Formats: sequence, C-alpha cells, structure tokens
Amino acid sequence: RYSVRPESFSTECFVTNVGPRGCPFVAGFHPYFLARSWRIVTTGRTYRYTLADRYFPTGERGLFSFAEAGPGTSLDDCFRVTGAIRLEAEGRTLVIMRRRMPYLVVYNGKYAEGMSVAIEPYTGLEDAYNNGIGLVVLKPGESFSCGYRVRLFRS
Repeated sequence: RYSVRPESFSTECFVTNVGPRGCPFVAGFHPYFLARSWRIVTTGRTYRYTLADRYFPTGERGLFSFAEAGPGTSLDDCFRVTGAIRLEAEGRTLVIMRRRMPYLVVYNGKYAEGMSVAIEPYTGLEDAYNNGIGLVVLKPGESFSCGYRVRLFRS
C-alpha cells in the first residue's frame, strides 16, 4: 500500500504465507531522491557490511558514520541502522522512519548520474536466502508486515 500526501509518502507491505511449508521472505524498496548536494545523518548505531564482491554482504560489519560521506563519495553499500535517517539536501530535510526494516542500501553510483541518492529500506540484505541476514521465514498461515515513511521538512 502506498500513501502520498503533500509533505510525506509511505509504503507498507503485508504478506501472509498461504502455503503448506515455511516461506522465506525479504522485502526491499528503492526510493531515489533528487539531490546534487546531500548529507545523510543517522541516529543510533550505523553498521556497514563488508561485501564478498561488489554486492553480497559477508556478515562481517563495522561501525560507520555518514559524517564523512556525501555526493563525492561513491556508495553502493549495505548498512544496518538502529535509528532514524535524515537526508539533508538543498534547503530540505527528509526524515525516513522504518518499521521492521532495519537494513539499508545507499546508492549514488553510475545510475544516479550525480543527481540523486537512493536510500533503500530492506527487511534483510542481498543474498539473505544464503547468508541469513534479516531473512524472515513465515510458517504456514503466519503474516508479516513492514514499511517506511518519508517526511519532508523545508529549512
């Protein structure tokens, strides 16, 4: 379910296993935000995952701060963020609140073309079916819901 309002938008995902066996599940969304000059601020702890190659997290992680990252930093990385996320860009601030989506991918590489940054909420990380990071296994008849909300504040 999507909801769009003048100062916010939200996405909610509802899943029920209607099958006879356990069902592995991971959800992720890919919102891009137009911004040439930006800064990400997080509350709580932020962890960055080590990647086995360019995409798949190994499970190893270390503390990370976005204080040193910005438009000149190339990111296509996996994170776990325990608190809220703010994107500050060109006189506006977006606050991203997540429910049952503790993981993120932050991307501003080739396809962002220097004009955007993606802050992508996930319930689990890439390759979760193999590495187990955030994988949810729904028993028959079990349900799961998650979502995120983005609010816009003008500076």
